[in-house]
Amino acid sequence: MKTKNEVREGFTLVELMVAVSILASGIALVVRSFSSIAAALDNCDNRVAAVRFMAAKMAETELREKEEAGIAEAEEENSLQLGNRAAVCINRATVVDNPQADEEDISLVEDILTVSWKEGNKNKNAVLAAYFKQKKEE
Repeated sequence: MKTKNEVREGFTLVELMVAVSILASGIALVVRSFSSIAAALDNCDNRVAAVRFMAAKMAETELREKEEAGIAEAEEENSLQLGNRAAVCINRATVVDNPQADEEDISLVEDILTVSWKEGNKNKNAVLAAYFKQKKEE
């Protein structure tokens, strides 16, 4: 027969249920955090790949500008892969007003590279712009 003063050992069912629910919610938060971190890393990888692509494309444009003594107005669109995502690169070169054009007879071309891709249901893009001399038409 048990007396009132005896020490009971172990956990009651209520204590065990409270401990399990706290542990489960903690694990759910950790999993959600890891999922968010993975999505942020994927976004960062795509943005870095886009910037690398744009830097290489702009280097090609700079080389062409030096070889041909300027660049002409143009617009081109290319598709590419950013990691596991399809992306589109738009290269738009347009003549802009040069406040010193009267003095030096030099026109400037604004070359804007835009890489766009979709992450989940959001559209993402990266933009790079540079200015070059306009190619003289002969």
